Amino acid sequence: MVSIFKDGLVHLSKGILGVCLLAMASASVFATEYRLFVNDSTACGKAGISGSVCLVPVGATTSSTSVTATTTTTSTNGSAQGCVVTAWNNCSNATSSSSSSSSSSTTSTPSSSSSSSSSSTVSSSASAPSGGTVAGGDLNFGSGGANSGVRSYPVTVTNDTIAYPFTIKQGAFYGRVGIVPTASSPFPDDGTQIRMWWSKTAGGYPLAGASCEVVLGREGSAYWDQSGTLGFGCQIPNAAANLFLNFKACISSTVDARCTASDAKAGSPAPVYIYGRLDER
Repeated sequence: MVSIFKDGLVHLSKGILGVCLLAMASASVFATEYRLFVNDSTACGKAGISGSVCLVPVGATTSSTSVTATTTTTSTNGSAQGCVVTAWNNCSNATSSSSSSSSSSTTSTPSSSSSSSSSSTVSSSASAPSGGTVAGGDLNFGSGGANSGVRSYPVTVTNDTIAYPFTIKQGAFYGRVGIVPTASSPFPDDGTQIRMWWSKTAGGYPLAGASCEVVLGREGSAYWDQSGTLGFGCQIPNAAANLFLNFKACISSTVDARCTASDAKAGSPAPVYIYGRLDER
């Protein structure tokens, strides 16, 4: 055993000397990586070295002892550039997803602060998303609302329905709601027109009466009345209630009050000002 160990040390000394000479020969050549084997005559033999202790270049042989490799995944996000995901480091500070290179690798999961909700309130100055859905607005032109007055509000109406709350408080109230084009953004010239109707549910079927669903075009207004004395406009029951005022843009016949005709087309985004007026008998 002592003799074998001495032979191994001799080979080890020769290997180290060879490495030193190689490094001194040229400064531009990268140092070779070596692996030390102890009591492993099989690995040393595969490298052409007798004995059971040897120092051989990596790749020249494979240890006879099975080694379990750990596959890693490298994160490519900006704030944690170069972060390596392993079983001990999940790159928890990463702000974007990392790419997995193996089915056995450990993948970091990015955190996300954004979420979507179909029932979220849409600002009165923002467009509703395109696609035929119903978005909730935040203007209220009913007798119980707070937006009927001298102010107008910029709104972009799309093929989606924007459903604004239209609350009613009991009393001899009536009013008007209308739209006008904006000066800064031109109204589309492809035939797009705006529809408006009152309903009990957001985007729902209009209240009874022809005047409760109207085609406003690119500029127009419609009256509503809960007093029972006006004689025209959408007749709304004089009782506390939560109704909705809906807007939608489409390209269709002027008698298609809710864009439901078979040949109706999606309208282009139409920027307008919406205003309301409230009066009492």
